[in-house]
Parts: sequence; C-alpha cells; structure tokens
Amino acid sequence: MEGYQKSNLKGEGLSDLHYGVIVKDIAPEYESVQLRVLDVKNGKTESADFLLPRLEVGQKPVNSRVGFEGQRFPPPSWELNLLSGNVCRPDETAALKGVRGLLCQDLQSLQGTLIRAGLRFALPSQRMSWRLGADIEPAELEMSKGQVFHPLAFLVGDDVVSAACLQKIRDDKYVAGVLIRSADGLFRKRINVTEGEIFRDGPVKWELDLLRLGTRQTTAVLRLENNVVARINGDTRSDEPDSGCVGIMHRHSGLQITLHIDQLLLTEALR
Repeated sequence: MEGYQKSNLKGEGLSDLHYGVIVKDIAPEYESVQLRVLDVKNGKTESADFLLPRLEVGQKPVNSRVGFEGQRFPPPSWELNLLSGNVCRPDETAALKGVRGLLCQDLQSLQGTLIRAGLRFALPSQRMSWRLGADIEPAELEMSKGQVFHPLAFLVGDDVVSAACLQKIRDDKYVAGVLIRSADGLFRKRINVTEGEIFRDGPVKWELDLLRLGTRQTTAVLRLENNVVARINGDTRSDEPDSGCVGIMHRHSGLQITLHIDQLLLTEALR
C-alpha cells in the first residue's frame, strides 16, 4: 500500500486531510476492502468498507506500447496533432531501436497552439495513476536561454495538467524537469541542473508518472533512464487529465526543434 509520507498542514495552508491510498495486486475475485485506522494515542480503531472499482463491460486497462516499424500511422488509439508546416511522421533518420522512429520537427512556428508536432492519446476517467514514456533524442535545439518545451505531457482539453520539461539554462546547456498545476491554477516547476542535464549525443529514456490523481496532493515524477531526477506535488481535483501527449509542445515562437522518438509507453499500471 502507498499513502502519504508526510502531511504539512501549516505549510500547505490546509485545515484537514483527504488521503489517497493506492492498493496494489488485488486478485480479481475480491469485490471490496476494509480500511482500519488506529488512533495510536487513544488506542481506538475505526473501520469502513469500500467497494473496489470495476471496468465497464468491454473496457480494458490502458497499456499502450508502440514502435514505428509497421505501416499503420498513427498507431492504434493515438491521434496525430500537427501544426501546419511542421513534421510528425515515421522516418528512418529517427530510428533509435530499429528501422524507423518518429521524427518530430517544429520549424519555427508562431506563438499559439500548444502542440506543435506530436501524438495524442485520449484517456479514460477516474484512474489513480498514469505513466507516459518514450526514448527521446534531441537532434536539434535552437532556442533562447530560459525557453522550455515539453516532450511528454498530460492535458485537460488544450491545457497542461502536468508535463516533463526541457529547458535551456545557458549556452548549449539543457536540463530536464517537471511541472504540475497547483490548487490556485498556477504551475509549480522543478528542474534538476545536475542529474537532469540532457546531451545531444544519443537517446534517453524519459518517463513521467502521475500518482494519486483526483487528490490535492497528486505527485508528478520525472525519470531519466529509470532514475528519479525531479518530483513535485500538485492538485488535480478539478483538472484530471483527459489525454497524454508525446512530441513537441510549447507556447513560444521561432523555436527550431527536431526530436527522434521511439518506444512509446502509456499505462495506468504502477511501477
């Protein structure tokens, strides 16, 4: 079971707690769980029963793993989102682990639409967690100091709920991080200038996890090559994501970016 490790009521400006609990590996024959809470100071125990959620008839858990060797594009359940003049297609020049990979290019598009070149997957509602990942190689990054784009993101409509970040912090230095929406609608961001440094000499496995969705302490975690480089809490009670996106996303103008992408992963399964 996974709950909260700490509850900073004063620091978060909270007057009470609403916990989200993840229970793993429940066999399919079970229909309900009983939660017991012990007050260690007074020795009292309280309990409550909860029905376990079930998939609707015909519905399956999301577990999409995609390469670009086949002829079908976009891949099953993914949709192409492409701003006119940009590129998002399978291509031999973008191959990372096979004959073809996904070539995404933003060719200096103007400010406006968030998704410049990428793939989008519609998410079912009421999930406790999501994990979105891909092997990504930045072949070209023409951007100014301080500018940032998102190779992985969870959206509600056309707005970001949480995203992985790639930010230029000085000449030819780029670092990865993560952002998430907070209760006031603003974003909290954390980058890692040491372990999150990104080089353009080969692909890196990126993974963005969202844990405890629908709560005011949803956690966003960015991993590079399975190592945690950034973690931050936010609030998704009113902004639960309805899609996951891979590619080039930002709201700047005049950036010239080329990404080689392969081995997409989108799953609701926990690590």
